[in-house]
Amino acid sequence: MSQNPNRPNPYVLLVTAHVAMLGKQGLIDDAAVRLLAGVVDRTVSGAIETDDLGLERARIFQGLLRFDGQLDLSEVLVDMTLIGGGSVVLRDGFDAADTLAQIAAERITDLFLVEPQLFALMDHPALPATDLAALRTLVHIGASAPPVLRRRARERLGPVIMHTYGASEQGLVSVLPPGGAEPFSSAGRVLPGVRLRLRQADGSLAATGTPGVIETSSPGMAQGYRNQPELTAQAFQDGWFHSGDLGLLD
Repeated sequence: MSQNPNRPNPYVLLVTAHVAMLGKQGLIDDAAVRLLAGVVDRTVSGAIETDDLGLERARIFQGLLRFDGQLDLSEVLVDMTLIGGGSVVLRDGFDAADTLAQIAAERITDLFLVEPQLFALMDHPALPATDLAALRTLVHIGASAPPVLRRRARERLGPVIMHTYGASEQGLVSVLPPGGAEPFSSAGRVLPGVRLRLRQADGSLAATGTPGVIETSSPGMAQGYRNQPELTAQAFQDGWFHSGDLGLLD
């Protein structure tokens, strides 16, 4: 279906717990939404087709889904899973024991958790007796987990742990795939189509191996904050998003 060139490009609000807590709502156009959905879907969970285990994709989501014009990553992944012929298991909220039971009973292949949920899952006494054979990827996002905890998660859950770096404003930036050789302290490799640079305190760009504040630019980034021009001017400059996060490129 073609879009009328005389109509403005439609926008949606991109909301996560972090930006909502800060009173922010990211404004992102529909082309960027489609790009973000496709990148997240392909990168986080691999191909939609049946894998070597003969399993169709099955995802579990904990908590309420919005579907009210304000985009959340969970809704994106739900849509992409169903469009690809997979199945979705919905739960009212997160409970480690219930999540483990659903993984075994529903043959869950892909799981998306924030760090506190991951730690609760891997420390739960029911884990050793849980059948995790169907699980292909367990993505954790929301913070930079200490390397010792990432290592422990892989030891207890298997080579399925995947770490991603990104934000509502900048989209998905990098991925550390499961079972990779990269160190547990790494945020993985920068995704194709994403430009990343590091800014030092004096305003100059940091060289490789020198830490700095992360700035990113990509087709999937937001256009700014809704009804907050001052914050938009601070964070979005000349096509780049200034994250405030510290990073280092090796």
